[in-house]
Amino acid sequence: MGPINTQTPLRVVAFEDMPANHFGPTVAPAIMEGRTDPASVDIAQADFGQRQTQPRKALVMEEADDNASPLGGIEAEIKELLGLFDVPAFARRGQDVEHSRIRLGWRCAKARDAMLDMFRLRLRQWAAASNGPDLARTVFDSPIDALWPLSNAPSPKWAARPDSPRRLRAIGRDIIASTERFNGRWTQYLDTIDLGPINRQIDHYNRYYVLEKECVLGSTRLAARHFVPREFVTLDDLRHEHPLLPVPQLRR
Repeated sequence: MGPINTQTPLRVVAFEDMPANHFGPTVAPAIMEGRTDPASVDIAQADFGQRQTQPRKALVMEEADDNASPLGGIEAEIKELLGLFDVPAFARRGQDVEHSRIRLGWRCAKARDAMLDMFRLRLRQWAAASNGPDLARTVFDSPIDALWPLSNAPSPKWAARPDSPRRLRAIGRDIIASTERFNGRWTQYLDTIDLGPINRQIDHYNRYYVLEKECVLGSTRLAARHFVPREFVTLDDLRHEHPLLPVPQLRR
């Protein structure tokens, strides 16, 4: 150990210069009365007076925070509860039904559009041989304007001059044959669709949605709120969404 530097002055703090509350409420009176030697006072005990108020302040702040937080409505509490966890079972059940219904519609639309390729070709042939929609009255017994939107065909580009009546009737017969051919193929395709899986999903949704939601919310009234049972999917629904084509008839 090296020699002690005696040139650096040491600052001595007298006990009388310290505030009385520095040593806490228990130690300070004992020192002032001479019952305790200041040199023997434990520093941790002396700081007790400053440290003991901190937990009490923290407790007061926690109580203030609890009292300051407003009570939200029932809807806000439900959203907060659902946000703490993964998607609950009743919500997943509804999403599965919706996604299955969308996939079924998309599959039907894609198959139907592919079957209409030849029919759209017949419509383009008719537009190239006709100078306008009014000419269809000379060949068909009813207007055929609805065939374009029903087959997702682009707007017709009419010819400047019409072809001969014989040519127009030949194209008309091709349109009728193509319409009947599409309707037969589309009807056969719809009959092959198995609606059992999606209807079982709908049945389970109608049976268990409210029950599963009640298990999460703990209230039958809230669980049944806004619930509407779903209808089963039928072939008539698919025919309505993806219809057959009206078959025109030649004028006699």
